[in-house]
Amino acid sequence: MDKLFPLNLAKPTDELKELIKQYPDYPIVVMADETAVCFDFAYTYCSDISFSVGRILDCEAPNTEMVLSDEDSLKEQISDYLCDSGEYDDLSDDEFDKIVDEKAKEYEPYWKDVIIICVGN
Repeated sequence: MDKLFPLNLAKPTDELKELIKQYPDYPIVVMADETAVCFDFAYTYCSDISFSVGRILDCEAPNTEMVLSDEDSLKEQISDYLCDSGEYDDLSDDEFDKIVDEKAKEYEPYWKDVIIICVGN
């Protein structure tokens, strides 16, 4: 058998431990980017791992199945959804933007502060 070499697959978690200490009440979410493909395997190893504190929208957003992590993305999804409906075609841009802002405010209770583990390859 050839000589074996370590792959160093385990990642240091000091940064994650520190975030948990600083924000003990924040839930932890794992977000995988488009490079974290599993194919026919039950699990896949992700070599690119980062830790951060952020916000996510913890409810369904219009026009997407993605988890949104900023208000601008939410407004973009709302805008696309309302444009597709055709119901607001006669409004000026300012009037339309005001409606988008009003709709976005309805989502305010569903924003959650979280610790994010982001993974990819």
